[in-house]
Amino acid sequence: TGLPRTQVIDSLRTLLKFDLATFESTDVFVNYKLLPENILLLIRYPRYLLQMKSKYGSEAEMLVEELLQQASCTATVLLVTVMSKNKDDKEKNLNMINLRDTFTSLVTAGYIQQAPVAELREGSDIPTLVAAETKVPEFDLRDLMQAMTS
Repeated sequence: TGLPRTQVIDSLRTLLKFDLATFESTDVFVNYKLLPENILLLIRYPRYLLQMKSKYGSEAEMLVEELLQQASCTATVLLVTVMSKNKDDKEKNLNMINLRDTFTSLVTAGYIQQAPVAELREGSDIPTLVAAETKVPEFDLRDLMQAMTS
């Protein structure tokens, strides 16, 4: 490709992070495969956000939009980020309890899932991604509010 190795690695990392590519490993090398159907889904993001807003409200739209931008993050980081970005917007009238409840609804409905975990096989330096069971996290509102102020 003519690109420096670090740029290729960063590009592959980004494609994998946003689920736009996948990889299969052997003992010797790794094959990367672009996922064109997932790339085409990018075009549908605005519609997906509208669906979230109409079905679960504006809190869901903000949560899903932030998660789509970050690709993956912890539940606490997601809630604190959305709350921090919109804390000065009086029109949205956000509060952490509604945001937490909306997040829980999205997880329960399967719209938000836990990211797969990378595991190393014995004798291999190449990880495999293993799907993790999605669990609804328990939130302590005091911890969330403290995270917002720090």
